[in-house]
Amino acid sequence: MRLRASSLLRRAGSVALLAAGITLFTVGMVQVQAAPRHLNAAPSAPNCGHQPNLNNPTNSTNKVLESYWFAIEHGGQTTTVCTLFGNVSSGDIVTAHFVLAPSVPADVEITLVSNTASSTTTQQSLFDCASFSVGSDPDAAADPCLVSATQVLTVHVPDCAFQADLIYGEPLATMTIGQYRDEHRWVDGQVGNRTDACTPPTPTPTPTPTPTPTATPSPSGGVGGATATPTPSGGVQGITTPGTGSGEGSILPLAGLVLIVLGAIATVRSSRGMRSGPMP
Repeated sequence: MRLRASSLLRRAGSVALLAAGITLFTVGMVQVQAAPRHLNAAPSAPNCGHQPNLNNPTNSTNKVLESYWFAIEHGGQTTTVCTLFGNVSSGDIVTAHFVLAPSVPADVEITLVSNTASSTTTQQSLFDCASFSVGSDPDAAADPCLVSATQVLTVHVPDCAFQADLIYGEPLATMTIGQYRDEHRWVDGQVGNRTDACTPPTPTPTPTPTPTPTATPSPSGGVGGATATPTPSGGVQGITTPGTGSGEGSILPLAGLVLIVLGAIATVRSSRGMRSGPMP
């Protein structure tokens, strides 16, 4: 009987050690599968050759930019391109990366801007913008754009007819197609989805307030009114990186260690039982 019990303990120990090995192998696979998602969080610059409009104004020899490239988030996927033209769709999130020339003037301002466009006219309206200034911006108080401290600018593209541009200087509140180019301030951009006109929101009429008696304060306190959330204006700080999902496997290493301990105990006890059993 003792030999049979020892044999059963030895088999149980072997099964526990095998299960522990499978568990720890699974943990390793989870971490390996999560790694590519983490690497995709930081898009790398594409290999862009000669690019136009690196001077400011663009018809002079005063070089401002060494290069520029864009990261475009569409449907949860991010791609990197050398130009906006042919690569932007409605509802995208566009991030411009640029490198300044060594002898850049101190009054240079770079802006990434998106506009709502019309399907019947060339008139456009400012939708979102972010800007970077080499020196201090004298018009910072009136600048509608999010001010960036780095050479990375991010904006949303409207879900309808749009235009997205990388330009020199500050954006216009309203403009016509081609106006930045005519002003020699245009670097790169795209007009898209002209068939889907942007519909301005219908203003909600303000109701006449009705006088109400003053309520007796509750002993437990409370919230004094509702706060409306305004529609954001200006740029976006950055693109949110999705989580890797690796936290869901945090219990697996503990389970593997427990199985190793149980397997070792069973193996040791089975060995002792076999040594103390009756001799043949």
